[in-house]
Amino acid sequence: MDESSAEPAMTESASQALYPEYDPDLHCLVGSQYVSCGPGQPTMYAFYSPDWGYYIERDVCGRNGPLICPLY
Repeated sequence: MDESSAEPAMTESASQALYPEYDPDLHCLVGSQYVSCGPGQPTMYAFYSPDWGYYIERDVCGRNGPLICPLY
């Protein structure tokens, strides 16, 4: 097989770039794959980890959105 036509294999580091690792200082656990930021606001999608389940950034809705994750 010609190397120039071979598809590059996805490495672990490439997949990690798509889904940041769960960090309790930056993320919180949520019960589903999406979080609504309120009426007329966007729906934000959560990341998924087999170890942690669904998680999302603490400030995903910004300053004017609902509090998704309580800050400690």
